Amino acid sequence: MARHLSDTIKVRKVIRLAVAAACVLALPLLVGCNPHLSGDSDVVKAEELYAQRRFAEAIPHLQHAVDMPLGVYSRSEVLTMIGNCYNELDRYEESLGYHDQAILEDPNNHSAYVNKGAVCRLMGDYEAAATLYRKALALAPDYAELHGSMGTLAIYQGDYQSAIKHLERSIEIDDTLAVAYSNLAIAYATVGRFDDANAQLKEAVIRGYHQPEAVAERIRQLRKLSESE
Repeated sequence: MARHLSDTIKVRKVIRLAVAAACVLALPLLVGCNPHLSGDSDVVKAEELYAQRRFAEAIPHLQHAVDMPLGVYSRSEVLTMIGNCYNELDRYEESLGYHDQAILEDPNNHSAYVNKGAVCRLMGDYEAAATLYRKALALAPDYAELHGSMGTLAIYQGDYQSAIKHLERSIEIDDTLAVAYSNLAIAYATVGRFDDANAQLKEAVIRGYHQPEAVAERIRQLRKLSESE
């Protein structure tokens, strides 16, 4: 599944460049123009650590950023990033707490609902996850990682046609999400579309999916089961 720090990295790097350009014309001591006077530099460092899967090391940087003025990032975004780190460490209760803080800080932060929903799914509370995804859908119907998360949840619920619909939509919106391709491969295989499943797994690998062997084995198992029936 997607853990939703990556979407912030992709979007915010562009914004950070725009802010830097604006600072040329602004007073040099304005918070937001000098990263050392704000929490933005801590968030950037945390993003780098997260990408390296060094989640525990990322958390202190994000916690420090929350208590500092922010220019590029919002406080709600940083709080849900902390929640994602705890999620990756399997510390789900702490993760939920930070996602709740993010939602309280900004009830319109759709990614916080998606991130909290992912934790609920991992904890086996599918109804809570579905409710959170519906809230996010009302706020951001074209958010690729939301559709990816809804597709993943549908797989767990055994609704494979719905899973395919959402995962295909996720890829249509953003064709860089490796995990959406891998989950779509599983969904296709589950309904007997094995050639399509293998094609989607190849696309996932091209985009850097790091556990293709497990998905390939699942496809083989489903094909074998289908042939024995």
